[in-house]
Amino acid sequence: MVDSWLLTKTDHGPIRSASKKAFIASLKFVSRQYPEYQFLNQGTRRYSNLGYGLLGMGLEKAAGTQYEEYILSNICTPLQLYDTGFGTVGSGSNPIAKGYFYRDDKKGFIRTPDYYPNSMVYAAGMYSTAADLAKFISAQFEDDSLVLSGKSKRMMQQLGIGWLRAYPFVMHEGSMLGARCEIVLNPELKIGWVVLVNTTDFQFNRINEYIAELIVPQYIKKPVTEPEKYVGTYTLEGGYDSLKIYLKDGRLHSSYLEEVLPPLPLSFSGNNSLKAVGYDGHDIHYQFIEGPDSAIKALALNQLMWIKQ
Repeated sequence: MVDSWLLTKTDHGPIRSASKKAFIASLKFVSRQYPEYQFLNQGTRRYSNLGYGLLGMGLEKAAGTQYEEYILSNICTPLQLYDTGFGTVGSGSNPIAKGYFYRDDKKGFIRTPDYYPNSMVYAAGMYSTAADLAKFISAQFEDDSLVLSGKSKRMMQQLGIGWLRAYPFVMHEGSMLGARCEIVLNPELKIGWVVLVNTTDFQFNRINEYIAELIVPQYIKKPVTEPEKYVGTYTLEGGYDSLKIYLKDGRLHSSYLEEVLPPLPLSFSGNNSLKAVGYDGHDIHYQFIEGPDSAIKALALNQLMWIKQ
């Protein structure tokens, strides 16, 4: 019915997925599309609405309750997602956004038919709000949670269980006729966003790139590049040797192996990290260590500690 409407754009009335009984009866005619076990590279997945349908029915059996009730009681309520629930067609008391589809020939949007998921409620059929999904995103980064442990959530993100991995992000998209959404997380920076649209045709890539360029730099610690901060004498623990970091023509230099290395200044390679260019790709890396007042107190060099005097 969905394909028929997309091809003809004529009003067929509401579109309904098969009943649970019909769905279960059809399983004997379904063959496996992929091997029982297959290693997938990052950024690849084998997503199946039918698979989520089977998983949801299995959950109902194990929990001894309806899928909708279980999700609301065990996920939505603990996370305080009070504007999240099950339903695809709005009513006076629950005004779910109407769905639309863009028609090139009309240069405008037309309403999509009402959709009732029935046996596909496990893979489609929930509604939510941006505010609720912001809470859901925040919960992905919590170590202690009423729903899943931090260890379990990190494992799911790492292995791509329920998430599509696209380093440094993980994401999950949901869609049905007349609606699409996508959640994007950066587990390392503990930031994320959700995009919700009430149209069938929508490409997330461009808006996700725009949001990432806008937000991610604000959460990355910027390298410290004030050269005066590093100037001084550093003594090897035990007092057996020392080196000097000094300024020359406004650039940092080091007395360490000064007679061997090319006569070039040190360059910043990260936050409190500097590099001296060597030969044949062998460079000397300096990692400076800050104290509580952000002043440099020591230098890690060649697996040894040098204390700033």
